[in-house]
Amino acid sequence: MTQTAEAARPAIRPRIAAKSGLFLFLGANVAAVTVLFAQAGVSQNVLITIGRLAGLYGALAREYGAHVALASGDDVFAEETRPLFPDARFETVKTARGASSGDTLTPAASCARIATAARETVAHALSSGWRATAHRPAAAACTLRVQTAALADLFCILPTLERVDAVTLRFDGPSVEHVVRTLNSLSAMSFMLR
Repeated sequence: MTQTAEAARPAIRPRIAAKSGLFLFLGANVAAVTVLFAQAGVSQNVLITIGRLAGLYGALAREYGAHVALASGDDVFAEETRPLFPDARFETVKTARGASSGDTLTPAASCARIATAARETVAHALSSGWRATAHRPAAAACTLRVQTAALADLFCILPTLERVDAVTLRFDGPSVEHVVRTLNSLSAMSFMLR
């Protein structure tokens, strides 16, 4: 009796699949929430908006047991974000001089510094025994300031949102992931007013 042997397929390891899925999930969320932040005008200072996004996604990573180990940007970003991630390394590649000006390294020099910092950070994390911990959802609250009262009207269709004033909304979630998903929903809803 002869059997036809099929080529063995490499098994997808569940841990790799889970990590890949998480990175895809985080990437899609960053894109969607960035749109919301840009449209809602969370801050007139772009650096503050970026710092808030870093805090939001850092909290989401922490909820999933990941450590924020490295961040890069300008000196103001590092100063504003360091308290959120006291164990992280910050690689400063720019110096802010104003709202729209600063001193920066060349792109090649920035990439080289960030690559070196990433290698050193990973080596340090491995030698220090950093390991991901269990998924630990924790209740989170979000206050969102939008650009117009029309956006606030639209967003308050969701029954979980509380209107604080004409352009400020607040909601609670059972987890940071829930807060991010709600922000993604608001981002999608905002396209109705474009």
